[in-house]
Amino acid sequence: MLTVPAAQQRLWSPWLTIDITPRDGGSHLFARFSPHPSVWTGFAFGYLTFGVVLLFSLIFAGAHAMVGGELWPFQVSAGALLVLGAMWGASRVGQQLARGQMTTLRHELERAIETCKATGET
Repeated sequence: MLTVPAAQQRLWSPWLTIDITPRDGGSHLFARFSPHPSVWTGFAFGYLTFGVVLLFSLIFAGAHAMVGGELWPFQVSAGALLVLGAMWGASRVGQQLARGQMTTLRHELERAIETCKATGET
């Protein structure tokens, strides 16, 4: 796992997880950029929570609309949709802020691969 130095880490700082497996006399490298696990978990929990709120508020609003009741559940649905949209926007902003650090981590990985090739290690 590669991360940026602790002094440069921010909420949006990426992690580069690297998995190397032997394959056909050589090695297969799989690398994935991701946010810090706590950030990832927070976003996943937020999407799940507000997605469920949106689903149930729409069901409740539909039931109210059929019986001629109040339409306040649609306001709850709109609020949940607004929060989901804001979370999506925040994730896009975080990806843009992390672009430079992602490039740095990728260059470090490529440098390590080139070093391994130069020494004859696979």
